[in-house]
Amino acid sequence: MARKAQDAALKYMIELEIDPAKDINGLFNRMEARFGKETARNLKKAYGEWVKCIELKKETKEAWDTLQNMRDASPELAVAYTGACEGDILRKQCSWILDHKESFGEKILFISSDRGIVACFLGRELPLSEITLLCETEGMAAIAKALCEKLGVENVKVACKEKDELPKESFDTVLSADTAIPHALPELADIDYLFILEQGQMRKEVYNAWAEELASYLKEGGRLISMEVMERNRDYLGWCFALNDNSLDIVTDSHREITVFDMEGVLNMQTMQAIKGGVKEESEILAFFGNTFINVLRIDIPKYVDIAAEVMIQICAKELLWGYMVYDMSGEKMGKLALYSSHADSSEMFYYQAMKGRPIELMRYPYSEKNIMIEQLEISAREGAQQGFRLSKIMFDMNGHEVMIN
Repeated sequence: MARKAQDAALKYMIELEIDPAKDINGLFNRMEARFGKETARNLKKAYGEWVKCIELKKETKEAWDTLQNMRDASPELAVAYTGACEGDILRKQCSWILDHKESFGEKILFISSDRGIVACFLGRELPLSEITLLCETEGMAAIAKALCEKLGVENVKVACKEKDELPKESFDTVLSADTAIPHALPELADIDYLFILEQGQMRKEVYNAWAEELASYLKEGGRLISMEVMERNRDYLGWCFALNDNSLDIVTDSHREITVFDMEGVLNMQTMQAIKGGVKEESEILAFFGNTFINVLRIDIPKYVDIAAEVMIQICAKELLWGYMVYDMSGEKMGKLALYSSHADSSEMFYYQAMKGRPIELMRYPYSEKNIMIEQLEISAREGAQQGFRLSKIMFDMNGHEVMIN
């Protein structure tokens, strides 16, 4: 990322008096310093009620709406609160925009919940473009309009989705900033221990409705710019599949992972672009996803962990040599132990080990040690059975999918 873009984005954050907080205490300390103890106390209480609903798996809408209405009580409060929560993310989005101005067309739709902070920056940097900011609620829209007026940004018009204000037109560019997860359908049940391709196919269903809506806003040949704060894992693969299924053809070399932080700690933002009107083969989307790990997967290392292990086994597994699915006595899936030969190198094989609550591991071994490793797998199976686990032998079916045979 160019130093000029970093400096310009930082200067803009300073202009708006945005001060990112590194934890929840920092957030409410900032609110107290600027808006007084009572405001900070009320915000903290509303935040706590929302978190409690999540922890108790209760309906969150009422608690979330209360918190949003409270933070949108005034433009100054809304911008300060949003900046304290997401300031580093917003700055990195602004820096990306500066480095990729050529990606934007004349008519731009920007979808975000940042109360107009990045939209105003975009309007300043692209003064000849017509930008529509789509806000979820009237409160967000009111704050965004006030910010546009304060900064003198005249080429950004604000539309409220809640009031169905979006113009019935198609756009050259749609910029979607951290919207996929908030618009996802309810999470799927645990699907670990399948190949990453199958996991991505299942995760696709979580995001498909939102991908379809984004595609509907674009004219043919228009460009989607996706900036999602999510890890590069099975969810991101599902997001890629969902875009592709809705005729959003991902630009092969467009992915960049940008490190960001918010009150939860260090996170990653995945950026990519797609053109409306084309569809790739599923294998090409998997290759696009796999190539984002290229610096890891091309290193001849003896062990891979977590999602890198999943991608490696998807790419390299040729034949299932031996394997078990592991269940507890109630029938809940707990893990998988398996040995695979390699497409890439016939002289090696991979031992895959995944148990619930532990990182997935994939280890390389010489193929000459096949019998030794199968014996080790059998020992692990017997030890698991003695500890109360139930193991079911697995094999490949005619389509290359794993099935249980006992």
